[in-house]
Amino acid sequence: MQSMIKPKKNYVAYLRQSTIKQQVSGIGIEAQQEIIRSYVQDSSGIYRDRDR
Repeated sequence: MQSMIKPKKNYVAYLRQSTIKQQVSGIGIEAQQEIIRSYVQDSSGIYRDRDR
């Protein structure tokens, strides 16, 4: 029996912080990155940080 392996999905994320208030309230760039990282990993995707 042949197993069906799903290919990993690719995602593109656009992160944006327009105000200091957003950063202070907890929805800054770092928080957005963590939310996206968690979503992609839960979706069996591959998270690649372009800065790394």
